Amino acid sequence: MTTIINPSSTTDTASSGVALVVGILAIVVFGALFVLYALPAIRADKEATPTNSTLKVVLPAAQTPTPETP
Repeated sequence: MTTIINPSSTTDTASSGVALVVGILAIVVFGALFVLYALPAIRADKEATPTNSTLKVVLPAAQTPTPETP
């Protein structure tokens, strides 16, 4: 004769919510790091590039090749 053993259920319906707390804590930590480091860097980059800047480039005078120069 065969004995059938029913395994216990592996799904726990009464979880303690540890994963939720860890997830919320990770979001808070990453949000704080973004506010402390990324936002000041972005603002400093925006202030470093002027919007009404003028770029002056001096080009060399055109030279015609002579037979002595290759």
